Amino acid sequence: MEIENEIIGVQDALTNAQKSASVSDYENAKKILESVIEKLEGSEIYNDSGTEYHTFASPIEQVLFLNTHDKNKQFLVADEAFATLYLTYANLLLGLDDKDGAQKALEKAMVWNPVNPNLRLEYADVFRAKGDTEGFFEKTKEVHKTAYSKIYLGRIYRNIGYYFIEKGLWTEAMAAYVLSLNYDSKSEDAAKEIDFIQDKTDGNTKIPSSEEIKAIAKDHGFSTEPDETIIGTAAFYGHKALDDGRKDVAKYFLSIAYELTADSNIGAILDDINKEDEKISE
Repeated sequence: MEIENEIIGVQDALTNAQKSASVSDYENAKKILESVIEKLEGSEIYNDSGTEYHTFASPIEQVLFLNTHDKNKQFLVADEAFATLYLTYANLLLGLDDKDGAQKALEKAMVWNPVNPNLRLEYADVFRAKGDTEGFFEKTKEVHKTAYSKIYLGRIYRNIGYYFIEKGLWTEAMAAYVLSLNYDSKSEDAAKEIDFIQDKTDGNTKIPSSEEIKAIAKDHGFSTEPDETIIGTAAFYGHKALDDGRKDVAKYFLSIAYELTADSNIGAILDDINKEDEKISE
């Protein structure tokens, strides 16, 4: 549900802060962002205790949020990208070596958008920057339940690989980077880390089998497969949209489900939609 709300001026602030940052005037960029954040946090509308406001980066994020949203609470979509505002501020603070400030800013970003995997991965990275390897590992694993693309899954497993390297667990690290490449085959980072492990262990760390990778994942509390709730949600909304004749929406959701599963039935439906689109455009 969307309504017209108070204009905070997020986009102008982001644009102006970026201009300042581009000429290395980070303090002015910080002041610009802090000014609009102060306005937001002082807003009577957005701090109404009777209403939850959120801002999402994609339709799948909103429906994933609705899966767990308390139906007794009113929920509205904010008009501006408040999560992006706090993410940008966090990145700026991290660049200024204010790790605690960056962590707090990202926590606020995740209140605005609880299901965006990029925000959660950035949050995990703050723990890495602070030297909290265990916190980094635990926060990374939590991202899995919101990872709705192979790119996100690839990044999750690269993070896990980093954790295992820090622990000197070479076979486990190899397993994580193999998983990363399975989901994000174009990742040069994962391939480089596999080479690094081979060099570091004089070629004694072999590529683990699928069963070995699953056993490692189970022992360390993470999954090797995409989240079933995400797949089910995407497939449900895709089929519903198709039944309603909303082919663009159906294509969007079914493409997410297909990317994560390579299900031939979903692939056939997408092929049919694409063929119909081609006929219309001829």
